[in-house]
Amino acid sequence: MGKDFRSTASHGISKIALYPTAEGKHIRVITSPRDEEVPGTTYKVTEILFAKFIGTADITFRISKSWLDDNDLTVEDLVLYHQDSDLWEVQNTAFLEATDNYEYLLLEGTEEQGYFAVSTEPEPEPEPEVEVEEDDEEEAPTGMATADLSGWLIGIVVILALIAIAGFGYYFYDSQQFRSAI
Repeated sequence: MGKDFRSTASHGISKIALYPTAEGKHIRVITSPRDEEVPGTTYKVTEILFAKFIGTADITFRISKSWLDDNDLTVEDLVLYHQDSDLWEVQNTAFLEATDNYEYLLLEGTEEQGYFAVSTEPEPEPEPEVEVEEDDEEEAPTGMATADLSGWLIGIVVILALIAIAGFGYYFYDSQQFRSAI
């Protein structure tokens, strides 16, 4: 059987339902606003502490629709963070209900205490543009290789031409000697 605590303070908490594993007479819930740096656009940061409490809790977070409108957000844009050491970790929440003035998110079965924050996911940082610079030094060897290749090609053509001329001359000379022998 749970024990419900309702908050009338403007800490962003609507209700906390506690489910102790042992009967406790002195269960106390302390909520207080905190200024903490949280990723994204933050609605509220609240510290929740359970004095002499062992068990789980369902926590209902209340978000003002006017704040959502002012920040051009919807309840789907929101996440619930819990601070663990210096890291803010996203908690699994469910949309509970909406009224004329508020949206409600439910965190079920948590054993966590400490700082909670209703916020948005941070905007991803744009990847830096990588500029590809054309290096003139790399083009010079390529140009030289092309010039060297054309020089070799001309040399080979000249050598083949000389061989052809020599072969033709030998054939012609040999043919004349054959004719004179007959």
